[in-house]
Amino acid sequence: MVIETPVCQVRGVTQVGAWSAGVCALSRSRQSRCPILGGNSYRAAAGHQVSPGPHPLLILDWQDRRITLDAHRGTVVCGSRPDVDLHVRRQYVSRRHGRIERRGDSFVLVDESANGTFVQTEDERVLFVRRGELRLWGAGWISFGEPPTNASVVRFRHD
Repeated sequence: MVIETPVCQVRGVTQVGAWSAGVCALSRSRQSRCPILGGNSYRAAAGHQVSPGPHPLLILDWQDRRITLDAHRGTVVCGSRPDVDLHVRRQYVSRRHGRIERRGDSFVLVDESANGTFVQTEDERVLFVRRGELRLWGAGWISFGEPPTNASVVRFRHD
């Protein structure tokens, strides 16, 4: 299946879900339409056909920690607080930055932060989500609050 998602392309970063509040978070413009694609523009987020197995898994790797989402563990809360499931201590990570949850056979990143989340997928596109959702597919990197670097990324892959 191909997922279609509203996007805004500014400064080489594709932003997903930026128009829910009528403000493009990257260009900082408040208008009815995105200056690049228009507020109602849609593009296939992945342009990629996915056919998950009967019991899909999502594996998250952060430093020396591995977390697996499956039928038994359907949600992982991410943030800088020590009591969350995935504790990420970085300058721009919110206390409760967001969560990754299983929805049927898919896994969705839900950003609840002020700084947003960057996701780089296996097609090497960098997507930015702020107070929105993004379906994770294939393999890639998640960086909470800052562009992806070797020190900031949580690696994900489907198994």
